Order: sequence, then C-alpha cells, then structure tokens
Amino acid sequence: EYGFLLGSAAFGAAVGMGIDALTSSISIDYFVLGKGVAAGPGLGGRIALLGARAGTSAGVIAAAVLLIANPVPRDALRMWRCVPLVLLGALVGGAGLGLIQVGTGWPEIESLRGVLPEDRARHFESVWALHLGIYGGAILGLIVATLRWRRRYTPADGADGIESR
Repeated sequence: EYGFLLGSAAFGAAVGMGIDALTSSISIDYFVLGKGVAAGPGLGGRIALLGARAGTSAGVIAAAVLLIANPVPRDALRMWRCVPLVLLGALVGGAGLGLIQVGTGWPEIESLRGVLPEDRARHFESVWALHLGIYGGAILGLIVATLRWRRRYTPADGADGIESR
C-alpha cells in the first residue's frame, strides 16, 4: 500500500511537470500572473516545481481514494490497473475543455482584457481551461476507476468479512 501511494505521488509529480512544461509553452502569463510564479531567470524550474507539487498532491489524493475504496486489503499492486482510467479522464477532460475554449471562447476571464493583449489573454484562458479540464477529468476518471474496481474485485458475500454490493 505504501509503495502504491509513493509510486502514485512520483507518477503524479512527473505528469504535473510534463503538463506544466507543455502549458507554459502556450501561456507563460498563466503561471506568472495566474499562479504567481516569479518571472525572470529560473522561471522554467519554478514552473516545473509547481507542476511537481500539484501532481504529487493529485497522485497522493487519487491513490488514497483508491486505497480506501479497495475492498481487498493487501491487493494494492493490482490497483495500478486503475491508473490508466484516471489518466485517460484527465487527458480527455483537459483536451475537451481546452478545445471548447479555443473554439468558442468559453470560459472567458473578462478581467484579463485590461491586463493582457487579446491574443495573450486567449492563450491564458486556454491554458486555464485545459487545467480545469484535467482536474475535472481526473476526478471523473477516478470515480469510474473506483466503481469498476469495487465491482470487479469485491469478494463474494462473507469472504474476508466483506459484503459485496
């Protein structure tokens, strides 16, 4: 169980760093203005650290939810099968909301219009929407993974003292 928790934290950190590296290439303003990352030398490293922190937190929370929902203690190794669903949810959610924002302009942050030129404001909004979609999609993926896991691996009634459904 501890290995699953630590592995999920490390995996989440790597994913968070990758996402923030990609999205910072679309809008650096999102990180400087929106997240308060100090501009200047070393900005890329500070963005990577922010991504690692966010990803670690997400990985630990997701792993904790899966461990709590696990009907079969001592079966944490098989729980890695749930990770692709969570990751898929995050990717679909991020891409989906990001594409909706690019295509329609929604969601829009009106207060950016006086601060940034129009093109930079749109890039900021796209990255913001992408991040929102990633978190929302990961939550939905986690729910689906948890439900599938419990349905598939819940022992028969009475086995190990656990009642199914």
